[in-house]
Amino acid sequence: MKNIIFYITVIILSGLMIVIITNNQEKVSPKVITVSKSYAYHYDPNQSIEIPLYLNQANHPLSELTSYSSVYISNEDHSKKLELELIRVVKGHEESYLNERYQLYTLTFNMPYLDNLFDIDDCYLNINLINDDNYEFIIGTFSLYHVHTSTNHLNWTSLSGMKKEHTFLSRINKIIIEYDTLTEMIDYIEIGPYIESTYELTENQLIIHIESDDYLLDNVPIIIYYASNEQQVIENFRYIIDYQILKESGMLIHIYALN
Repeated sequence: MKNIIFYITVIILSGLMIVIITNNQEKVSPKVITVSKSYAYHYDPNQSIEIPLYLNQANHPLSELTSYSSVYISNEDHSKKLELELIRVVKGHEESYLNERYQLYTLTFNMPYLDNLFDIDDCYLNINLINDDNYEFIIGTFSLYHVHTSTNHLNWTSLSGMKKEHTFLSRINKIIIEYDTLTEMIDYIEIGPYIESTYELTENQLIIHIESDDYLLDNVPIIIYYASNEQQVIENFRYIIDYQILKESGMLIHIYALN
């Protein structure tokens, strides 16, 4: 009888200890992280716009496509804005930041049609959910080109890009374009209105050097302007894929509390 009472007492005390420990554990408040990035796109109806969010809580409404009511990007005072059509929320890899685990969710939007250049220097992502929660997150800079005519004076065969040596920031430093023929003189090259670059030409390579900046940069179009006043577009291509963005982005990280 004493043994039965002893075992019952041990079970009860163990249960109480588990309850006490569970209740005393620090509750993790829901948060989202964005990282300042240069978003530069050329209009192509077959491509999409992708904006990453990092969430520290599973099953938050921001992780579910059906939770969204509307999304748009804007400048700080909302005097300039662009509605976006969200088509997917894609779950990605996990990263660690300040002893918390964050899951990557990539918001994927249809490419909006615009007839000319649209750009925002300090760009905010504005999200309205069906539960009436509203969020505004800074995401970096945004530009969307529309080149009405395009030629093919440069017969290119491959694209590659790389970071600056001995740095961790997820930013393209150099793009190398291998080509067979070039039939017109290049005047200048653009990869985004806020992205400074220069180029050099060899017998079979066009090398674009991208100036250093704080913003992340991994996906750009290349717009080549020729002396003949013609343009050629090499569509958006993602040159870098990193899995430690939060660890390496320092002051570019923005943390927001969620409802």
